[in-house]
Amino acid sequence: GACGRALCAELVSRADESTKVFGFVRDVAKAQKVLPPNVELIQGDMQDAVHVAGAFVQSKARHVFISSSNGQQQVQMETNVITAAKDTGATCIVKLSTATPCLAPEVQSAIGQAHREIEKALGESKVAYSVLRANYFMQNLLKPGLVIGKGYHPSQVRGEGGGVGVLRSHYAHQKISMVDVRDVAAVAAALLLDAEVTAAGGKRVFDVTGPDALTMSQVAAEMSQVWGRDVTCEALELQEALQELVSKGVMPLPAATSLGNFLTCVGQECDFIETECVSQIGDKAPTRLSEFLKDYAHAFDSE
Repeated sequence: GACGRALCAELVSRADESTKVFGFVRDVAKAQKVLPPNVELIQGDMQDAVHVAGAFVQSKARHVFISSSNGQQQVQMETNVITAAKDTGATCIVKLSTATPCLAPEVQSAIGQAHREIEKALGESKVAYSVLRANYFMQNLLKPGLVIGKGYHPSQVRGEGGGVGVLRSHYAHQKISMVDVRDVAAVAAALLLDAEVTAAGGKRVFDVTGPDALTMSQVAAEMSQVWGRDVTCEALELQEALQELVSKGVMPLPAATSLGNFLTCVGQECDFIETECVSQIGDKAPTRLSEFLKDYAHAFDSE
């Protein structure tokens, strides 16, 4: 994923020559196109405990980063990694989790439940760990799907053919402290490479957010200013989008309800700001939206 790619780049740039960086990937050819050339790739499937255990034996990894896509197999995949790490003598695990408010049982979200179960397994592993509870990613602005709207392509935001760009979102009027995945990766890399942190052991949890809480209407205004193009924000109704997914058979009603609960929590509870770990542990200034928009402007252009 985006955070894993950013982490590999951070590790390669920060580590000395004696440190080897491994990536456990499903598709080696695809990974080679997006990861630094000096990342050693091991092919396998996180759902297969034998594959995971073999990767640890091959790499002799002692410091481990865990991240996987949200879904029905997430708990199995990440607990496979935790078990293999423990069994092979790993001394430090850094796990990417979701925002703290979305972990609450009362949110009734499958995503939050999965991360709760994985964090519990991590705590029972006896391996020193750090959990990064990251907020909504700035990079999500580039992703098609439910949060942005039907038929979305990033180029629509920049305005194709010089026209007015449109940012469609369920968060038009709700503030979210979005964080750049590169900031999360900087924190993760620092934790993985810090010998003192590893030696001290312990169990630590960090909230990681961006430096500003903005509505998507404010995001659209920032896009206009940074890019010098007109961008407007179109508010979408979350429940209507969820009902459409159910009616078209994309997902059953319970799954849609669970997803809706999670997205509602993001809009209502993820406006808090906590950037201390980015500046102090990641050793960098938290990325502001304007910087992200400048760096990723090309990604919003038509293909």
